Amino acid sequence: MKEIKDLTILVVDDEPDLGELVAFEFELVGANVFSASNGKEAFEIVKSNEIDVVVSDIRMPGGDGVELLENLRSYHPSNPALVFMTGFADITLEDAYDKGAVAMFGKPFNRNELIDTVGKSVLRYDEKWGSELAVKEGAFQHVLSCKGIDEALEKQMIKLGKGGLFLSVSDKLPAVSDTIHFKLEFESGSLGSLEGEGIVRWVRRQNEQDLPKGVGLEVSSIVGDSRKHVIELFENQKSVAYIPKG
Repeated sequence: MKEIKDLTILVVDDEPDLGELVAFEFELVGANVFSASNGKEAFEIVKSNEIDVVVSDIRMPGGDGVELLENLRSYHPSNPALVFMTGFADITLEDAYDKGAVAMFGKPFNRNELIDTVGKSVLRYDEKWGSELAVKEGAFQHVLSCKGIDEALEKQMIKLGKGGLFLSVSDKLPAVSDTIHFKLEFESGSLGSLEGEGIVRWVRRQNEQDLPKGVGLEVSSIVGDSRKHVIELFENQKSVAYIPKG
């Protein structure tokens, strides 16, 4: 397991003072840090160096953060991970996660939360999802039943990403940052169920065009005998989305 002190992090911001501050925070915990002032410069650094995580602003002249994210995901579907930090969101949370970002922080950000998120972004699935359920009594729970995983995907009950899933919710919706205990029960197939926890990162409160009502979950735990099979499903995703739109 990589620790934060073992990581190489690229900080991208067109404001020198803020970029230096963020870089310094990661240097304090022992990380190796590169810096860039825009997306184009950052992408050249990624192509020439082994970068684990990119922490980037969005609005920048000379190549913005969204363009950088798209270039990174074209270069590789998941590495390096990208965390957005921005005072002006030119992209919705739903789109950011769908394009492959692993998180988006507003400015000013919480130092400890940013460092913790960067550290978790490079963990293997078994390291991130091996904990037991921690949802408190009375927390939001959602159970779906269908014939199998293929039907669940075809009917848009769920859609899997690199780090989370879209979950169709037709009745009462949770709020952003809520923790959900979810369980998908399958009548047939080698995967009997998909059960775990997720943190709500965005909410779609009504059907939009061909996208159903539901929530985007960052998975925090997968439990039960099916964990290995479920992890294989996530590892084999061809989409670049961290949490897909649905």
